[in-house]
Amino acid sequence: MLGAALLFGGCTAQRTADCPNVMCTQDFRYVTVQLISGKGGDPDMKNYDVLVKSSGKKLNSNPGPDAAANPNTIIIADDSNLKTLNPKGEALVLSISRNDGSVLNTPFVVSGGVCNCHVSKISGPDQIDTDKK
Repeated sequence: MLGAALLFGGCTAQRTADCPNVMCTQDFRYVTVQLISGKGGDPDMKNYDVLVKSSGKKLNSNPGPDAAANPNTIIIADDSNLKTLNPKGEALVLSISRNDGSVLNTPFVVSGGVCNCHVSKISGPDQIDTDKK
């Protein structure tokens, strides 16, 4: 019994009067999307932003631990965004600026919330072909 208490000690979501006690893992989670080029080669991207649709504000995420190894993977949200995201789902827009000046917007819905342990993708693609118009 003591082993279980030690194993899960410090792994709970933020405890407040509004949150039930929840057992969480200590891993840090990400919601990602892979950019591909249907024509082959590197995906057509100059830069990108992830915006909260309701406010138009940028959602900042931490770079993933293997960001250098996977340069075509974009982090939509991560556990540092829990307080920003609605537990029932927050509408986000990935806005990719292409090299020709055009913009590719892709919707996502991601849940979070102070009482949740991790962010979770509700809807949105796993891959985006940046060559699509």
